Amino acid sequence: MYRGSKSAAVPTSDGDRLLYNEESTEVLFTDYGFAVLQDGYSVVTIDPVFAETVNLDEPYHVFLQAYGDANIYVDNRTSDSFEVRASQHSTEFDIEFSYRIVAKRLGFEDQRLEFAPWVTDEERYLVPRERVELPSDLIGPGEQQ
Repeated sequence: MYRGSKSAAVPTSDGDRLLYNEESTEVLFTDYGFAVLQDGYSVVTIDPVFAETVNLDEPYHVFLQAYGDANIYVDNRTSDSFEVRASQHSTEFDIEFSYRIVAKRLGFEDQRLEFAPWVTDEERYLVPRERVELPSDLIGPGEQQ
């Protein structure tokens, strides 16, 4: 196990397992949801509570997944909604889709890959990191340390 990872212990039928979080070069928050295209069009209103935590006046990402035979895309992003459309080459125009919005955290818009303030020239953050050896009874079948 390497120092610096972030994880949550989650119970499973095969014992507690560690699930790790995604790291990013910027301070980002994300929200997920489902919506439906009707006649190839949908307006998705951004959750107002989520909107309080991010700066939607800055460009933000929207990732889409269609649950049907449609080519869909994001059209008009605003600070309170975005539009999703099916291209004219789609077969289905009334389908469910999911979305993921990724936006910069409010108040942290300019932070990107800052230097770690606890690292100094005299005390570097060593690479490669030391591995912590786990007792063999904590390693599941087929897992490597």
